[in-house]
Amino acid sequence: MGFCVQELQLILQTVRSDLQAREEQLSEGEQERRREREERERSVAELRAGLQLKEQLLQVRGQTAAAERSRSRPVTLRTNCDPFAEHEGSSSELQQPERNIL
Repeated sequence: MGFCVQELQLILQTVRSDLQAREEQLSEGEQERRREREERERSVAELRAGLQLKEQLLQVRGQTAAAERSRSRPVTLRTNCDPFAEHEGSSSELQQPERNIL
């Protein structure tokens, strides 16, 4: 089982080539994972920014709607709670019996 120097050098060169190829594959895999992670982080950041913008818009719309509702509410002041008091000849006047004064 004796190997000559040339055979050992050839085996060593083959092992080095295989090792270099595997390191390149690992490096490419790491780079790809890094790119994917960065893309996910970028996507999450965009989604968060969009969500914050939508939350702000909803808050502004809610405040605007509340302000419009408070402005559009008619203010009615009633001094008399009799529902017939607004009309002349109301039924409350008609239902009173006539009195004869002698």
